[in-house]
Amino acid sequence: MVIGAAKSATTHLFLQLCRHPNVFDWRVEQLHGIHKEPSLFSFDDNYAKGVDWYKRLYAGAGSDELCVDASTSYSR
Repeated sequence: MVIGAAKSATTHLFLQLCRHPNVFDWRVEQLHGIHKEPSLFSFDDNYAKGVDWYKRLYAGAGSDELCVDASTSYSR
């Protein structure tokens, strides 16, 4: 998880992490409407979707890839 304030280079850090071959690159998934900030733990409506919803966001990741959640809302 990348936890940081909005406008504090969290997107830059996220993009740099995605350049590593063992990190799941959400930029590909964004084409399908998936965002890098799922904010599961910040908003009741997202949390109500459940852990299975959260896991499905990373379904495209390979077994050897790390997954990154860069939700700036976690710092609030």
